[in-house]
Amino acid sequence: DLPQSSRVMVMDRDGVILAVSAGAPSEVGEKIAHPLFKKAVHRMLPGVADVQDVAGGQHIVAFNPVGASRAGLFVTVSSGRDDVLEPVEMQLHKVLLVLSLVASLGGLIAWRMASRAVVEPTTKILEAIRALEVDKLNTRLPATLTQDGGEMSRLASGINQMADARQH
Repeated sequence: DLPQSSRVMVMDRDGVILAVSAGAPSEVGEKIAHPLFKKAVHRMLPGVADVQDVAGGQHIVAFNPVGASRAGLFVTVSSGRDDVLEPVEMQLHKVLLVLSLVASLGGLIAWRMASRAVVEPTTKILEAIRALEVDKLNTRLPATLTQDGGEMSRLASGINQMADARQH
């Protein structure tokens, strides 16, 4: 489906307009005026262009030859730039919204995981150190904090060994 503002034009090999779907039917029988299309029709070159009309409106125009002989036809289809790009932009906004939500959810999950992996063990280690500072020598870090073999568990194990040495 073409946007409502679309216009189809059929020309002969010499650039004479044979039919126009909308707009000025008075153009039928006249030669195409736009230099880009004159060149494309003369050379029978397909293409797409972003052009400005006489009123200053932007249009996206696709053009293509039909047939390769001297009697070949040339077809152009033009639509207002906004009519073509608006649905694409709306879809892009929806995709960006979904991506933003997914990224936010991912960030929330990462924050929770970091909290469990770093903040909670660090808080427990700091509480144990403060308790040992005030001579609560029976303070030990829980075994669940020291079983993963990472830096936090090695630190917790070292604090427990230090507490054992101070207590005896």
